[in-house]
Order: sequence, then structure tokens, then C-alpha cells
Amino acid sequence: MFSRRRYAIDLGTDNTIVYEPSRGIIFNEPTCITVNKSSKKTVCIGHESKQMLGKTPPHLPVIRPLSHGAIADLDATVRFLKHLIHTLMLRRGLFAPAIAVSVPFDLTAYERDAVRSAGLQSGAGSIVMIKDPFSAAVGAGIDFHSPDGALLLDIGSGVTEISLLSCGGIVASHSVRSAGWDFEQAIIHHFDSVHRERIASHEAESLKLQLSRPGAADTAKVHALSRDNAIPHALQVPLNEVREALQPGIRRLGRFVSTFMRTLPEDFAPRLRDNGLYMTGGSAQLDGLGTHLEKTLGLKTVLSRDPLREIALGAGRIMEDRKLFAHLSAR
Repeated sequence: MFSRRRYAIDLGTDNTIVYEPSRGIIFNEPTCITVNKSSKKTVCIGHESKQMLGKTPPHLPVIRPLSHGAIADLDATVRFLKHLIHTLMLRRGLFAPAIAVSVPFDLTAYERDAVRSAGLQSGAGSIVMIKDPFSAAVGAGIDFHSPDGALLLDIGSGVTEISLLSCGGIVASHSVRSAGWDFEQAIIHHFDSVHRERIASHEAESLKLQLSRPGAADTAKVHALSRDNAIPHALQVPLNEVREALQPGIRRLGRFVSTFMRTLPEDFAPRLRDNGLYMTGGSAQLDGLGTHLEKTLGLKTVLSRDPLREIALGAGRIMEDRKLFAHLSAR
């Protein structure tokens, strides 16, 4: 692993981020691929592909290879990684790279085999997997070797995962295949049921992102199609209305975390109360989420420094540390 060019990959449902030791993050684009069904060739991936979503003729489908954190289309995943690795190799050399992929803690044996197969078929010389809680903890600078215990909540696009780490390992972890993507679907459903307006997924994503930024405006502009007359037009929507549409999903997330907390050994109680709950992942930035969890759990919440990129940063730093890599890649 340390004798050839190395890359750490956070292969996410929504975005793929690549970290190269000594260079940092070198790729951060949507996990999308456009394929020409007639020629069987890959047209493009990433930003370029996502811009074509919903706008292409039938022979040029835009595919999201992953769904809820797992490979949904192996062929598309292989194509995506092959195109990505080929691009990296052209830039940085000809030798097949060694790759570490950060994956959810509870990935099934079948899903792990699919990740390994996709990586090797795409041109990697070797592939290992690092569990997301370790990557996120290292990326966030959390001391998971301490016996005090550290609670980490990772809310991505397709998977929400909560873990208790202690003494260099994972004491307990649980995930649900529901996360940021479901918040976007809730926004789409709200406009459909309340306003009889159809909005695209990227419009819902934009609204969610606006609610994740500090000092967001009171209203937002949304492009929609009326269900009554099919005329495209723009709406000015109060963001408080969007916040309200997200409340059921936020409450479900609170119940998920609360249920996990009931399973933890009581020995951790004193320090967990002091340390609180670390939150990472893109949707962890959602306005009001931390406040709701604090009220539900009676614990303080701590939003990590770089929630969107922490898994990739952590996996990359693990690759840079031989001892840590040997310890965590084998678990």
C-alpha cells in the first residue's frame, strides 16, 4: 500500500471525494455518470454529468450508481471509478494506484464485495476498506483511543450512522439508510401536496443547503411547474415554511439517536455527558437540528469543523500514518 501512488476515496451517495497524501483533496464532485447506451461509452462524470440530470435523451441516461450508501448499479460504479482512476493516473503517473475506500460500519459482506470488485475492475492495484466512524473521527480530530468514549453522528446523503468509539475501537454503531436525500424528498413532497407545484431535486437540494448556512435569508426563490397548468414559473418561498416541512424528518432522527443511546453501557454516562455528541456529514449543518437533538437527548452537540469533507480527510490521514493504517484498515 505504501509502495505505490495512493488515494483515499469517500464514495458517497451524493458526492465522491478523493484525497491524495501530501496533496490533500484533489477531487470533490457528484457521484453521477452519463453513459451513451448506443456506443456503450462513458460520456462524463461528476459536475458535468449532474448538470445533465433529467435533461438527456433516452440513449444518454444520467445514473447515480449508489443508493443509501450502497452500490445500486455495479456496472455504473465500475465505470465511474474507472473514469475517475484513469483521470488521476493521467495526471499523476502510470502505475495502478492503491486505494482505500471509506465505507459504512455495517456494510454487508455482499456490499463489501461489490465495493472491492468495483475498485479492482476499475484499475486499482489494491483496495482496502476503512470504516466511516474511524475516518470521520480522525478527520474531526476526535480522540477515540481514550476510554472516556466519543459519540459521533454522521449524517450523509444516503446513510445516517451513529457510533460510540473508545479505546481505539468501535464499542457500538448503528445506521439507518435515511439521511440528507430524504430531507430533499420531504421538501419535494411539501411543494407537491401543499402548493401543487413540482420542483426538481436540485431545487430541493438548494433549499436544504440554504437552511444549512448561517445567516440565511428569510425567503428563497424556487423554480417550479404548476400542477394545474404546467406553466414554469418562479416562487418566493418563506424558509420557515421549508423548515416546518423538515420537522418530521428531524424528529425521526432524534428518535433514532435516542434509541441508540438506550443501548450504551452505563459506564460511559459521566464522560459522554461532558463530551456531548459530535456531528459530521453534510446534513449535520441543517438549521435547528443540533438544537432539537440537545433538547431530545439532554446532551450538548458539537458540529465538526469540516463536516462535508471529514471522512475523506480522515481516510487520507489514516493512509499517511503507517501505524494507524495497519490498525484501522484491518478492522
